Amino acid sequence: HVFNRGKENLNIDVDIDFLTENGDFVYQMPFQSSQINATQDRYFRKFLDTRGFKPGNYLANAVVNYGEIIMVNKTFRIGSLFVNITNFTQRLPQEGIQKYHIDIESKWNNYLEEVFADVNISNGTKEVIFRTPSVDLGAWKRETLKGFLDTDDLKGEYNAEIVLNYAEQQTFASGMLLVYVISRQIFIIGIVIGTLIIIFAIIIIYIIWRYNKKKRRR
Repeated sequence: HVFNRGKENLNIDVDIDFLTENGDFVYQMPFQSSQINATQDRYFRKFLDTRGFKPGNYLANAVVNYGEIIMVNKTFRIGSLFVNITNFTQRLPQEGIQKYHIDIESKWNNYLEEVFADVNISNGTKEVIFRTPSVDLGAWKRETLKGFLDTDDLKGEYNAEIVLNYAEQQTFASGMLLVYVISRQIFIIGIVIGTLIIIFAIIIIYIIWRYNKKKRRR
């Protein structure tokens, strides 16, 4: 959007150079030369075909030549219809129904609805399949899917196969899940230690309170 703030009519040449975030030249968009009368303005508009661009951050550098040169730049992103699985649960205790987390990140610059995952946990002799509740994912946003897995009948290492579903597309990830047994003895020791820490903290708070009370009386 170019304004002529002067008192004379001006011939304007406009080009926009597109560069990667590393400064590599990608494409130049030239516009037809135009005259802008004094105190008038004009929009220079074109559509950009991004099919040859890789997803990522870009710099648009507008060069306006009216006898003098003005440069204006702005960064923007180009996305691809892809949601990445960045992390997922790898350890769970053998203790009833447990939450299974899947971290995802959108590489798409539009809103995505009903993103969910199907998870297959297996070790050759046992197989458990479950589906996470769906979430809506904003452009370039991160989210965590939360499923539920009953670990009572599981123990040891399992293969984890994850299929992420969105906009009729899928992303796949695989790894391991370790289901470990919590020792009752360790559990009891943990409770005892936690109780002792709480009692010790209460004693310290009481001593400090008594000390401050005596100090105020003096």
